[in-house]
Amino acid sequence: MVLQSTAQTLPDTFNLKETIITGTYKELRRENFAIPVEIYTADYFKTNNVYNLQDAIRMISGLQANIDGGVDGAADIEINGMEGTYALVMLDGAPITGGTGNLYGLMGIPMSIIDRIEVIKGPSSTLYGTEAIAGVLNVITINPARGAKVAVDARLSSYLENSLDVAACFKEGKANGLFSASVYNMNYRWDFNKDNFMDIPLQNRIALFNKWSFRNKYQKSSSVFGRYLWEQRTGGEMQFKKSMRGTDERYAESIITNRVELMGNFILPIATADVNLMFGFSNHNSDATYGLTKFRNTERNGYLQMTYDYKIGKISDLLIGLVYRFNWYDDNLLTTQDTTDGKNRNKPIVNQFPALFLQDMIHFNENNEVLVGLRIEYNTYFTNVAFAPRFDYKWMDSKKKNEVRFGIG
Repeated sequence: MVLQSTAQTLPDTFNLKETIITGTYKELRRENFAIPVEIYTADYFKTNNVYNLQDAIRMISGLQANIDGGVDGAADIEINGMEGTYALVMLDGAPITGGTGNLYGLMGIPMSIIDRIEVIKGPSSTLYGTEAIAGVLNVITINPARGAKVAVDARLSSYLENSLDVAACFKEGKANGLFSASVYNMNYRWDFNKDNFMDIPLQNRIALFNKWSFRNKYQKSSSVFGRYLWEQRTGGEMQFKKSMRGTDERYAESIITNRVELMGNFILPIATADVNLMFGFSNHNSDATYGLTKFRNTERNGYLQMTYDYKIGKISDLLIGLVYRFNWYDDNLLTTQDTTDGKNRNKPIVNQFPALFLQDMIHFNENNEVLVGLRIEYNTYFTNVAFAPRFDYKWMDSKKKNEVRFGIG
């Protein structure tokens, strides 16, 4: 359980009328939401000369792209110092779940297609489950209907890294599409401290992203998008060659990754109710060598969620959600072996998480607002039930210059 309280004076340039979707599953004015959601626009990053997503994350206070792999350079995203497994990464409001989601969820997304980044620092498990204990990082891509028709960005750094990002927006019938392709290469071997180990891992990456948005007959917006990522990352002794992979000629750590994602967010065509259906699926394959040790794994994650937004008068805004998600994991180690009868049989780990959540925003008046919520989630692997309650209170003066927030969850 985490307790948070804040009191601040808001600068004149702090736009409380900006809309958010993080923490609500719908567009809502920031001033009308009890949970503090930080918004970082594309203009903010351009002003600070930030041109890749990893550097953008480093510009956000309390967030860190922490390097966990000292040799291969693998990194995850931490919020307020908590490990990456407790921070949920989202893309256009869709959670990228699973153990590899935090590490690979945002790789290869060019800054040219990012509209803004929304961040919740602190527990958000009531709405998003046990993967959001530290908080939520939500990357919102541009609306294809309003994006540039073509955007090209090519860069070469002083470390001889080179990248090429191409994005295009187009219209097909009543749907608007966004496509981007990103290529990144780092092939020069640097050894600044002369210890015969590469100080910057060799990397080659290709990423593709495609998004379609459209409106139903009631002008309610929906979207579907897919992403593909291929990456090879290598670190180790300076004399290492690809032919030495998996041998003891020269020590190196090498990881080849293939990842596919498909996600959708649909507002059902019901005139008198706001019913939202979300789905997502990812398939992640890794082929890694750590010196002589070979490690291969496959992870599949999926979720299906339906929410119903119900307004009670002008005071209460109730959100009810039913969720089902699963995690399927297999590797070549004993972690997925069944040896109960003395024989080694492959047994992938399967975990399912059915859940129910309720969240109610209560607007007493223009100055006072309360948010209460509860999530009940069952874990089939550990056969236990997790309860995630939360309570938030917000006071704001009539001029919208000063605010006090209190939260526990």
